[in-house]
Amino acid sequence: MASKSYHILTKDYNKGRRDFIGIDLSSKSWFQTDMRGVILIGADLSKSNLHRINLTSARMSGISLTKASLTKANLTFSCLIDANLQGSNLCSANMHGAILCQANLSEANLKQVNLREANLLNAKLFKADLSGANLLGADLKGVDLREACLKDAKVDHKELGKAILGKTVMPDGSVSNIA
Repeated sequence: MASKSYHILTKDYNKGRRDFIGIDLSSKSWFQTDMRGVILIGADLSKSNLHRINLTSARMSGISLTKASLTKANLTFSCLIDANLQGSNLCSANMHGAILCQANLSEANLKQVNLREANLLNAKLFKADLSGANLLGADLKGVDLREACLKDAKVDHKELGKAILGKTVMPDGSVSNIA
């Protein structure tokens, strides 16, 4: 779908439209926008500024959010299967119960993010900063946490044992020696 202006998109959304599959909104700014339940499967929002956006229960499988800013965004119960969030800033975002299976969050800023009860099965968080993040109840099976920072993160140690570690800064500040 060709690039569409933010104003037209929000107007369509406010009229009840939810399906924006494949839309190109790269490098756009959406401040404090309410887009609950939106369908953005395969969309391109890379390099967009989505500060405080509400994407609760959004369906965004295969979306590109590379280098996007989603600070303090609400992504509660959103579906981000196979999403690309590499290099994105999700500082203080609420991703409680989100589905992030096979998502790429490498080099992402996830400081203070709420990933409580999120499904991160086989997600890639290589060199991600999860300092102070809440990962309690999250599924970490097969998650690539090599060179990631988990300092002061809340995490179930049993789940952490299911992740791929290597030079990972652990919650207590120690560095895993598993390579």
